[in-house]
Amino acid sequence: ATPSVQRSASSASRANFLHAGGAGGALARYGVESLPFIGGAYGMQQLNQANQNMMSANIAAQSVLGPEANQRMDWLSQRSNYLGVNYSETLPQFTKFMASASPLLGGDSAQEVFSGFMQFGRTRGATGVSMNRALNAVAQMGAKGQIMQEELKGQLAEASGFGELPQLFAEAYQIRTGGSQTGAEARATLMKAMEDGLVKSDILPLVTKLMNELSKGGIEKARTSSVAEQERAMN
Repeated sequence: ATPSVQRSASSASRANFLHAGGAGGALARYGVESLPFIGGAYGMQQLNQANQNMMSANIAAQSVLGPEANQRMDWLSQRSNYLGVNYSETLPQFTKFMASASPLLGGDSAQEVFSGFMQFGRTRGATGVSMNRALNAVAQMGAKGQIMQEELKGQLAEASGFGELPQLFAEAYQIRTGGSQTGAEARATLMKAMEDGLVKSDILPLVTKLMNELSKGGIEKARTSSVAEQERAMN
């Protein structure tokens, strides 16, 4: 099956493991006949671990996302392929974020927030490792219900490609509170507000809007970069 055929398959016709990426996905899609190829590429131990990880991620997603699981997972699979993001590494963060953020933001809005971070990272040249680190930080923000320095400065801003995020969060907080501060002054206000527990996760859609404004012009070039193609090949 070609990537285009895989991406166009409807969620209704997909078993859970057809969403799997890499070795686990190849085994699920093509069966034991693929073992010689996969074994040579990954080794049996790596194959077993990849398959087990993907099984666990799919089970967790089905349990957490409930009746919408197939729809949400199919969306993430297609979006990951479009942007050039590793689906299997992204699914756990997506599941965690959707579970915590959907009650606060609504399912569709939470999904758009997650997409915004994926798109921003891709246009800023994020590697697979830094994308995974950033999305994990976003998932933690959703789980905690508020924005804290640990995730924003210690994880998100330190991930390659996401260094602009503290300033964007500061701008979003100014918009949310009706302030007019900019630059370092706005960042200082944000840091103090985070210390006081005043910056809630419901600011994420506003941050996403600012990210999308910056990233929309470069997405077509970014999603065909060598980094994106490498990540897409794992899906």
